[in-house]
Amino acid sequence: MLIPTHFLIIAVEEYNNPEDFPNVDYALKDAKEIKEAFITLGYEEDSFIVLLNNHATKVTIEREIKKIVNQADESERIVIYFSGHGLRGGGHNFLASVDASHEDPDRTCVKLGDILGTLERANCQRNLLFLDCCHSGFVPSEGIRSSVGRFSSDELLYELKDATYCAGFASCQGSENSISSKKIQNGVWSHFLIKALTGQAGDIYENGVLTSANLQKYLKNETLQFIKKHKSGGKSQRPIQFGSQSEVFAVESLVDFFKKEAARRSAETINIRGVEMYDTERGGVKDLPMFNKKKGHFIPDSVSDRADAFIKEASGDTVSDEISEIVEELQDKMDYVLADLDYKIDPGFGYVETPDFIYSVLIYQSKVSPDKYVLKRSIEGIVDGQIVMNEQFNSVFEQKFRKLSFKFNKELDVKDFITKHERAARKAGIKFKYAIGYLEDFRIVFPDTVNEIIVKSDSIEISAPSALSPKDLLNEFKDTKELLLSANFKLLD
Repeated sequence: MLIPTHFLIIAVEEYNNPEDFPNVDYALKDAKEIKEAFITLGYEEDSFIVLLNNHATKVTIEREIKKIVNQADESERIVIYFSGHGLRGGGHNFLASVDASHEDPDRTCVKLGDILGTLERANCQRNLLFLDCCHSGFVPSEGIRSSVGRFSSDELLYELKDATYCAGFASCQGSENSISSKKIQNGVWSHFLIKALTGQAGDIYENGVLTSANLQKYLKNETLQFIKKHKSGGKSQRPIQFGSQSEVFAVESLVDFFKKEAARRSAETINIRGVEMYDTERGGVKDLPMFNKKKGHFIPDSVSDRADAFIKEASGDTVSDEISEIVEELQDKMDYVLADLDYKIDPGFGYVETPDFIYSVLIYQSKVSPDKYVLKRSIEGIVDGQIVMNEQFNSVFEQKFRKLSFKFNKELDVKDFITKHERAARKAGIKFKYAIGYLEDFRIVFPDTVNEIIVKSDSIEISAPSALSPKDLLNEFKDTKELLLSANFKLLD
């Protein structure tokens, strides 16, 4: 479960005084991707304050820190990320705001001690700092986040040696520079921080939790190895951890993230052979092309095989014309020849079978309204799922289908499924809709989805609001499968 968090993301890539503070390569990209990493974990957009370049003045940074400290309560957390220059002057460590001046850091830079003091007064006790800035002398060089004076990591460790309210991770030690890389288009340390926050750091997670100890070990090892492999000139960069370093604490929980990722990966694997894509349209029997009262035709008032047969006859060439049209398009756009196709056309029913799929058209009497007919168009028997991604295939069947049905391997006990899952589903904001006297099927209603999901004893069906191409409809089905798996509804295994 995510801790309610107030984020302050700060990055300065271009300074007002470039002679003293050269450009910081990829600082804005680092900040953007750090924010995206946290959003991916499930944090809301309105949890973030982002200050970039000209917006990251000393006054603004200090004001925003005080604001979030005043807003955060005991159950919440503050996370501050900074990418830019760091410096030391007058016995203090500073973060260089966009309006920083080498001559007067007290008035133009943000004193790190003041940030820590403000955080110490916060009601919340779980606060994190991520600092990707240089801790060494000013060395203007490509790919280096430089600083003025000595940014003392040793003093930083001393300042926070007893701190339980604040912990932090910094990109390098006191005698080193924080390095950027053209190869990865990021600050090296920030690159690996982003990977750790997005579940891409291998086996460092403990039951889905990113701990401070494992994060620091990962950042240090990966940064050292990358610099050693890709940077010449004996450069070194050893990330540090400061603050509550005597205790191991949870930096972030990725439990829900990993669960959703597993669901997403599983959703990608669909046995396409069990899928039928289709749509239906309805009309009055009296509107069929061969219906003629003068010939003694009448509108059915009950459902019967005889009425169904009459409707098929009265449909005339409707099916034949449509099958012929589709065959022509398949030959024009997908290079099928007559030898590739098997087809059949009867009154009210027809199909064309290709080496890759079967397309059919069927007209039948409505089971609900005897005076209505239903025309169903469908694709099934797909041999290779790759064809659903084929551009020409989707061009032939553009906006043809609104529904997708997937057949279960074994029959589902609908009542039993509802009984087992309904209570937990409600707690998660998921609703089951069913008729108490008819438990042959039910609808699953997820928050924030417009698709209708109907579960039957032998299949599950999704309906999109409008007709789609096969590719788009399959993607909707994958999204639905991911939702089902995330809710632990194992209907599509």
